[in-house]
Amino acid sequence: MRIGVVRILICFFFVVYSTKVFSQPPASQTAGGLIQQEKELERKKKLEEKITKPRPSPKEALPEEIIPEEAGPKILIKEIRVEGATLIPPEVIEKITSEYENKELSLSDMQKVADLITDEYRKKGYVTCRAYIPPQTIRENILIIRVVEGELGRLEIKGNRYFKTSLLEKKISLKKGEPL
Repeated sequence: MRIGVVRILICFFFVVYSTKVFSQPPASQTAGGLIQQEKELERKKKLEEKITKPRPSPKEALPEEIIPEEAGPKILIKEIRVEGATLIPPEVIEKITSEYENKELSLSDMQKVADLITDEYRKKGYVTCRAYIPPQTIRENILIIRVVEGELGRLEIKGNRYFKTSLLEKKISLKKGEPL
């Protein structure tokens, strides 16, 4: 008899107290939950802004020298020599430079030739290569443009908790001295 009364009392308590649990507002509607939802919405908006914001192209990321158009004297350039260009065929370099040879060029025109060579490297996928005009005295009407071709010096892998360093190094196809 006592066991039956105990069972009835236990069932009664479950029924009475379960209604109190259902009458409480959900955790998301409490003050803390609303603040949490607000923070989550702000974070999502910031992420969407970052995603939709256009990224600058590699060409735009390079610091540009400000040279006024047609400023300064013009010099007759009979020949343009490009030093250090090994990744672009000489015929392509010749095609770019031949348009500017045997003409009077300003400093901005000379820089334009170097930029065209740099653009050719970018088209081929070599983003760390750049053509520039080194300090020089133009003798015999010869302009020298130098090319720096970026290459991988050393590959260092840090923070790999889940994989062996040797495995990651094998999967990365870049080798030391390879142009980037």
